Amino acid sequence: MELSHVSAIPRHVAIAVDGNRRWAERRGLPRTEGCYRVEHVLLDVAKGATELGITFLTLHLFSSENWERPICEVAVIMDRLSNIADRLSDEMPEIGLRVRWLGRSSHIPAILRTKLEALERRTAKGQSMTLTLCVDYSDRAEIAAAVTKLASGISSGEIADEIEAETVSKYLASAYLPDVDLYIRTSGEQRISNFLPWQLAYAELIFLDTCWPDFSRFDLVRSCEVFRHRRRRFGAGVPFSL
Repeated sequence: MELSHVSAIPRHVAIAVDGNRRWAERRGLPRTEGCYRVEHVLLDVAKGATELGITFLTLHLFSSENWERPICEVAVIMDRLSNIADRLSDEMPEIGLRVRWLGRSSHIPAILRTKLEALERRTAKGQSMTLTLCVDYSDRAEIAAAVTKLASGISSGEIADEIEAETVSKYLASAYLPDVDLYIRTSGEQRISNFLPWQLAYAELIFLDTCWPDFSRFDLVRSCEVFRHRRRRFGAGVPFSL
């Protein structure tokens, strides 16, 4: 399937990167083996997304809850994320892609934090697409932080007592992201797992059995084709007549 043949492309696609351990276990490999394929798939999907004309691609790579995994597994993930940052720094500026990092900065290794911050600076002028990497990310934590800022603003009189949804959105770390049009979850799980619920309010949801190591730009194309045939009502329903 040619990427250019897909019409009605979603503006913002969010993907929950999942199934790395399951992929490895099904092949009798160590759990961490699936982590080594994350990089290749990520680069392939990011480049495919730019070809499709997607404006925002957000990937949930490591949630705040993932720190509960075995230490050795977390160490491998951090190492692979560091390598991904290096590859993106080398390849993304050439295709005009901007990379953003969303998540807490206090827990991840200093070397990874430094690379992610440098990656943001290096790609800051990219205009073809914004790729957001969610690393040590929790939407509940993000919303809680926004509420704290709002409470402080109300207390100081800088913000009106009556808070609207648009006001909350402005105080989110992800304020630069528009609402998600298409959400894809790999590995067969059917939940959003604390990933951008604020922006997912009217997203079309697609759950795939494919584990992330087997995902490709063509799975993205097929998901966009499904999206194209969805009827988005945004709560308005369909016209009623007697």
